[in-house]
Amino acid sequence: ELTDVERREQSAVIAGDWKVVRLGPNLDQVPDPKKDSSVNLFRILDDPYETTDLADQHPEVVSRLLDKLVRFRQLKPRNALPIPLDRPKGWAPPSDWGIRRASTDGESTDGSGSQ
Repeated sequence: ELTDVERREQSAVIAGDWKVVRLGPNLDQVPDPKKDSSVNLFRILDDPYETTDLADQHPEVVSRLLDKLVRFRQLKPRNALPIPLDRPKGWAPPSDWGIRRASTDGESTDGSGSQ
C-alpha cells in the first residue's frame, strides 16, 4: 500500500512568464499528471504573488508545462531517495528567509520596502 507521501506531492515548473503548480498523486505512480490533481497556472511576471489562476484560460500552456514536469521526473533514477513532502517535525525556516525582489536600482529589497 502507498504511503501518504507516495500518494500526494506538490511540484511546479517555470518556463518563461508561466508557472504551473500541481498537487496530486506522485508522478511516478500515475500515467496522467492531471488525473486526481489540482493544477494552477500563473503568469508570474504579471502576478508574482500567484493570486490569479489562469489554467482554464490557457489549457495549452498547462499541458506543455506538465509535459516538461513529467519529462523532468523521468530523469530521476529509480533508486533515488523519495521527494520530501513534509518538513521534519519541529523544523521552522530561519527568521531571515523572506520574499526578496530586485528593485529598479538593482538593490535587493524585502516585501517591507526596507533594504
